[in-house]
Amino acid sequence: MSTTAVTTVSAKETATATTITHSLLHYLYTFVSLLTVNPFAKLTTDDFSVKTPSWTREFIGALRSYSFPSSPHTLKLRVHENVKRYARNYAFLFILVFACSLYIGCSYAPECQMALFCALSISYIVMILLAAFCKLSPSKQPSRIR
Repeated sequence: MSTTAVTTVSAKETATATTITHSLLHYLYTFVSLLTVNPFAKLTTDDFSVKTPSWTREFIGALRSYSFPSSPHTLKLRVHENVKRYARNYAFLFILVFACSLYIGCSYAPECQMALFCALSISYIVMILLAAFCKLSPSKQPSRIR
């Protein structure tokens, strides 16, 4: 093998390693930016007055309706839009997790406080992850009657 061929193979391996490292850092940066998103920033009281979307078809969706966001900006857009669109589902999820936490063990005050903390933590984590990885799709607008 000549020196030129070895240099070419080495350059290709270096370029591949650099591309993989860059991709991993990009995904890591996007995922870490999840910690800076305030999901309640664009939420209004009107978001709780709309009809609750279906849990299976719209809220959870199919496996193909999830993907990793391409950038931190896309991640923020997804979180804000999905929290606005499914505000009632997330509120019900919190109530459900809180009720389960209370049922599991709440014999005295510190356990009740722990149940509230667990319900808030679990609901928040599920909300952020579901909202961040669920693709944005056009919401169904009610048809206008003429």
